[in-house]
Amino acid sequence: MVAYFKSITAGVAGAGVGIYSTGYQWGTIAGTVPSSSSLTGLPSWLAGAKTLRGAKSNCSLPGLTPGSPVTVTQYVSAGLDYDYSCR
Repeated sequence: MVAYFKSITAGVAGAGVGIYSTGYQWGTIAGTVPSSSSLTGLPSWLAGAKTLRGAKSNCSLPGLTPGSPVTVTQYVSAGLDYDYSCR
């Protein structure tokens, strides 16, 4: 799966492969991901913050898989979802 998505985004500016979830949902869906998995190290996009301040704070959380950096977080304001870049 990872190889396929990397192949179709290769050469596309700004495109890449990552994982989007809340930590809780990821744990329920995937459980513990072994370090040998192709998901290891993929960028994490963490949803679930209720404020911009919370989204900024979530940048310091561990990613969803071993060695995964948190690159984007998401928060809700006035009923709309917003993204915050951790970079």
